Amino acid sequence: MAAKVVRRKRKVRLKRKGFPPLLAGILVAILGYYGIPWIARSLGDMFIRTVTVEHGVVEQTMAGETIVFRREEVVTAPIDGEARFLVSPGDRVRAGSEVAEVVNLRAKQELEAQLQAAQALLQEHLRTTAAEKAELEARLRALNAAIGEGLLKLAQAAAAGDTLAVAQHEETVKQDLKEREQCRARLSAIEDQTAKLSREVEATAQLANKSVAKLVAPAAGIVSTRFDGQEGALSVERISGYPVKALLSVSEKRSEVRNGDPVKAGAPIFKVVDDREFLLGVVLEGAALKRLQPEQRVRLRPASVSAATPAAQKATSVPARVFAVGAAEGNGWGVAILASQEFLPEFVSARRLELTVVLSTHEGTVLPKSALTRTGETVGVYLVKRGVATFRAVTVVGSGGDMLVVNGLAAGSEVVKNPRWTREGSRVR
Repeated sequence: MAAKVVRRKRKVRLKRKGFPPLLAGILVAILGYYGIPWIARSLGDMFIRTVTVEHGVVEQTMAGETIVFRREEVVTAPIDGEARFLVSPGDRVRAGSEVAEVVNLRAKQELEAQLQAAQALLQEHLRTTAAEKAELEARLRALNAAIGEGLLKLAQAAAAGDTLAVAQHEETVKQDLKEREQCRARLSAIEDQTAKLSREVEATAQLANKSVAKLVAPAAGIVSTRFDGQEGALSVERISGYPVKALLSVSEKRSEVRNGDPVKAGAPIFKVVDDREFLLGVVLEGAALKRLQPEQRVRLRPASVSAATPAAQKATSVPARVFAVGAAEGNGWGVAILASQEFLPEFVSARRLELTVVLSTHEGTVLPKSALTRTGETVGVYLVKRGVATFRAVTVVGSGGDMLVVNGLAAGSEVVKNPRWTREGSRVR
């Protein structure tokens, strides 16, 4: 049998030429630059979220624990008896107005003793100030004459062109005017105290022959029958000297006198709060303190009240100015002193409260900050109409928190609130 010869076919493999690495890198870069964002935007269309913008108010605010400093005068019961009020708490009264009475038939003897004490105080005041008053009056006459003479010499020197003499006479007149104001102020203080003591004597004398003790307002202001135990303790004159710890440690011992309550002699019946200006010590963090400057204008309202409209903002707040800004203390907190010539009811009824300080208010079309985007140098939003996103330029007029107020966009418009991958013409589902 013949042998079968099998020949193996030789396989020939063609060696492929390699893809140039540089060209591959360029292609990958192009794909990354154009392709990935395109894919992301295409997918992003599926996740676009929108919001309907509305007309509203955006505020820049800060809040802090606040201590109210008041100029207030407490009126106490001169006798034992029953308190009867002639006005309501919160009423504004004039100085000398009858506010309350204490009824006690056995009060005459006590009132007579008080009358003697008041008369003694008046006489002592008159005795101790008589010489000083006479000296002040004499000095005022002399200063008036000196000022008149100085002004005449000043005019003569000016007419003669003697600049040195003009300067000398100006300085002399200036010093005389300053001294005259000081003398007038001291004389006025003496006369005011005399008038006050005289009124006390007169009022006590009128009460001495009556079984009803009439209580009058010692000054003009708001009547309050609530007490916190800090009346007279917190000095308005020393408000700048209170550190954070001292303010936060202020405690209240609240009490209230109601109509018909029995009262003891010396017990507080009501107080009159001077409503011409309230000073408020607001405890703030260091970063918040840096946002305030002396004489800066702000608005104040209780932290529990929000303002959704400009009308609500004005109705629930009062204007104020920054009186002083303290430095942050070691704990990072400090005290800003605000002054308001208008008052909230809380300024009279409370000693401690949480206040919102409104730094600025902007009214207009309100939208989230996240909706704002930029095309080149133009700031705007993507406005959605009929399911299509179109870039709309806007002007930012104010901000507060995570919200903005803008011009150039009507209330009721629908805008994209996450525009990162949104493009002109994106479909909004």
